[in-house]
Amino acid sequence: MTDKNFFNALIKWIDDHADEKISLDKVAKKSGYSKWHLNRMFTKHCGVSLGKYINNTRIQAASLSLRFTEATIAEVADQFNYDSQQTFTRAFSRHFGMPPGIWRITDAAKNQIKTLSASPAMTPFSGKG
Repeated sequence: MTDKNFFNALIKWIDDHADEKISLDKVAKKSGYSKWHLNRMFTKHCGVSLGKYINNTRIQAASLSLRFTEATIAEVADQFNYDSQQTFTRAFSRHFGMPPGIWRITDAAKNQIKTLSASPAMTPFSGKG
C-alpha cells in the first residue's frame, strides 16, 4: 500500500468513526505503527497533526448534526463523546468562533434566507419594463 493510499484509508476510517471516541492509541493500533511514528508521518503527509485532525473531524461532524437535526446541544455533545456540554461548547467556540447555540441559529437563518430567495415566488421580476 502506498503512503497516499494508506493515509486516504486512515482518513476515511477516522471520518467514518467521528462519532466514536477515537484516541491516538486506537488509530495507532489500527495502523500498526506506534502513535509517535504515526503522528510524525501523518503530520508530514497531511500538514496537520493526527490529534488535531481527529478533533477537527469530530467538531465538524457535530456541527453537521446541529445543522441537520433537532438534537439538543447536550445530545450532540454526548453523541460525539464529549465529556460534557461545557467541554463541547468550549471546543466548538474555539473552532467556529461562536457557541453552538448561536451557530445553529445563525446558520439556520442563513439557509432559510437562501431557500426563500431561490423560490420562484420570491424571485424579483426580471423582465424588461
